[in-house]
Amino acid sequence: MSQMHEKKKREIILERNVVERGGGEEEEEEEERVGKRDEVDRKVREKRKEEEGEKKEEEDREENEKEKVEGVDKEEDRDLERQRAGKIAFLASTTEKLTELAAHEWPSVPT
Repeated sequence: MSQMHEKKKREIILERNVVERGGGEEEEEEEERVGKRDEVDRKVREKRKEEEGEKKEEEDREENEKEKVEGVDKEEDRDLERQRAGKIAFLASTTEKLTELAAHEWPSVPT
């Protein structure tokens, strides 16, 4: 009976070892899968951050170009306004001179 008991005990121990090893291997495989998944997730996050950074840089570049264009437009508007003011001043002074000349040449004509 003790031999049967010993044999049964060894079988149980062997089964435990097999289960533990198999379980250990499964755990290792699971850890590897999780590790690989984590690595892939990390790479995906890095790629997204990189793409977001590139997208942000592109948006910044477009905004800068837009501001430059708007700045040029504003500068051109100021130049046109100065030219317009100059023309108005010239016309005003010319009109004043012509009015004075007309008053001097034709005093009887109301100005």
